[in-house]
Amino acid sequence: MCPEVINGILTYCIQQKPHEACGFVFGTKREASDIRYKIHEFMPVTNCARTPETHFVMAPAQVIAALSEQRDDRLLLGIVHSHPSGPPIPSAMDLSTPWYTLPSHWIISLQETGTPSMRGYRYTSGGQYEELDFTVK
Repeated sequence: MCPEVINGILTYCIQQKPHEACGFVFGTKREASDIRYKIHEFMPVTNCARTPETHFVMAPAQVIAALSEQRDDRLLLGIVHSHPSGPPIPSAMDLSTPWYTLPSHWIISLQETGTPSMRGYRYTSGGQYEELDFTVK
């Protein structure tokens, strides 16, 4: 993931605090036969949850627009959301997402003032997850 994308994600999440921020990341496969991806774009999405301080619900029209804008050079690679007052670890609600088939889920913790932290995960249908090893380039 490039520094500009990470900076965009962190800036947006900080601006949305005390609400949970959410959005999508897009990119490409590194090579056709490779399972690794290169993330090169962040798209913020409005959180329309009834309790945005503790939950996120992506605005449906923006989700539809994001899904319809996919191309070979702009694949939907993951979901981003923040935990304004918690650690960057998937919650039970996060693990029940219907988006578990996406390659990545990124959680940004704003728990420590002035020091956001970001972790990436891959979820499975059984409510399990594994942390992703990612590189900033």
